[in-house]
Amino acid sequence: MSKVTYNQEINFIIGLLRGNLENTSNFQTSDLIQLLKYHRLNGYAYKSLKENDLLYHDHNLFDSLVAEHRVNVISNSLLKGELNKLGKLLYAKNIPFLVFKGFSLASSIYPEDEYRQFADIDIVVLPDKLKTVEELLFDNNYKLIEGFHSKFNIEDSSRLGISRPYIHDRLKSLQIDLHPTISIGPGFKTAEIDDLWFEPEIFNVNGKKYRTLNRGLYLVYLCWHSVKHSVSRLMWFRDIHLFVKKNNDIFSDKNFNDYIEKYGAGKIVYTALKLTSLIFEDKILSINADNLNNGRFKIKNSYFNLEKLFLPRNDISGSTRVKRDIYLIETPKERLSYLFRAIFPHPDYIAELPSTVKSRLNVNYFINRIRSTTGRSDTKNLGKRQ
Repeated sequence: MSKVTYNQEINFIIGLLRGNLENTSNFQTSDLIQLLKYHRLNGYAYKSLKENDLLYHDHNLFDSLVAEHRVNVISNSLLKGELNKLGKLLYAKNIPFLVFKGFSLASSIYPEDEYRQFADIDIVVLPDKLKTVEELLFDNNYKLIEGFHSKFNIEDSSRLGISRPYIHDRLKSLQIDLHPTISIGPGFKTAEIDDLWFEPEIFNVNGKKYRTLNRGLYLVYLCWHSVKHSVSRLMWFRDIHLFVKKNNDIFSDKNFNDYIEKYGAGKIVYTALKLTSLIFEDKILSINADNLNNGRFKIKNSYFNLEKLFLPRNDISGSTRVKRDIYLIETPKERLSYLFRAIFPHPDYIAELPSTVKSRLNVNYFINRIRSTTGRSDTKNLGKRQ
């Protein structure tokens, strides 16, 4: 079967984000719908096309976006109600928590008439409260989702900073991700507890107040998240763009700059901000990113080629992640340290690993790790699908 690219559909979606709307009949509707779902932009596409009378030009597109819009509205409503219920339970037990990602962003930076898509509730609790909160979830009809995370017991998840996903036993649309900390960079780099809980921001959901990350740490996190993941990547870049527009003084924020320095996140932040400025043709953001970077880093790596950045990826593997991470790490010393830890993980990360993961320490795994730095690995399908 011949390979198919998504160039026309990607260009349409980028144009949609920039406000450059074209008639949807120029594109393959099924491919456009697939990409909108992949990047979780169905709600934004529905709103934009409807406002510009373009939604009705293609019946298949219309039916799909209307159906997705209704699902989003119902799902968001259910999750909001569940957050309020969970909040009451945690407050009653005097357990502090932070809500981040979808909920806080949808409520604080997005227009009221746009449904930002999110599939779960992400909360951060102190590591020593992880077990208590898990028991609370079990008592309220939640169960741990089977997978990699469920191979670790609660104590090891707390110690190693591994999140734990839960799903409601009856309402499968209700999911909660429980985090003892957040990932802030390549490898096992996570935010320190004091930084997570420093001067949290406040947002409202249905009249209830909740705390989230302080804005300096939040933007560093969003930048890492946008270059870390391929699924929903355009949504994450839209998050960054709206976040920076609302917090237009963020580049002079001392905490933001201190976090970049502390976590060695300069290249991550610069890459994410420059790509955001390219996507949205935002010259002011581009200038601010360049000033923040001050000539230290350049975006040259093919992994972040703008033409391929938003295509469904078939190569999300260990070697692909290593190449991405090596590019984003700032210093040669840190790159060597990362490679050593990737090939020979710290004993703390081995003792509790399931046998299927321990197999990564064999000779073949070692060879693949080395090959991943040469560019001769699994990128032949990058940006294309069969």
